[in-house]
Amino acid sequence: MMIHVGLDLSSEIEAKTCRTLQMVQSCHGKNKEVVLRRLLSLVCDVKPELHPNYRFTSN
Repeated sequence: MMIHVGLDLSSEIEAKTCRTLQMVQSCHGKNKEVVLRRLLSLVCDVKPELHPNYRFTSN
């Protein structure tokens, strides 16, 4: 009887793991394009500015 309970628990854990992996893969597929677009915009849209503490000094 104990072996049967262990097998049921193992099967339940494996099924839950499979469901979780499927959910993660689904979320990855949905969000991949959005994340890449955001990352590229942060990298490519550079707006150079002087630091507020910068002081111009002449020689």
